[in-house]
Amino acid sequence: MGGAPLRWIRIGQQRGISSQKGGTLNVSGLLNLRGDLTSHQTAGYVNSQTVIGWIDDFAAGVGQTTVIVLDNAPRRRSKLVEGKIAEWQAKGVCLFFLPPYRPQRNAAPARPD
Repeated sequence: MGGAPLRWIRIGQQRGISSQKGGTLNVSGLLNLRGDLTSHQTAGYVNSQTVIGWIDDFAAGVGQTTVIVLDNAPRRRSKLVEGKIAEWQAKGVCLFFLPPYRPQRNAAPARPD
């Protein structure tokens, strides 16, 4: 289910991901403080079961308390995902969901005179 681990690249270097016409490729990644990236690639639609598989795979290799920061996409806030939270916490993996984006609550930027 996971792709090959990736690393940061030096300034001035470029890396590419080959593409092809048609189809969909979804890439999700978990980056730790050391810069190690665990990536997952899925052809086609990503649903709650896909997200659960990614987090299960990640949680199996965690050696210390780890926080995963997630947005509020419905596939990550589903009842299926919520039903796994206690299991992941027992393995040291906690989920933190970002607050919803509310542009109307952000102050308008000051205009230069």
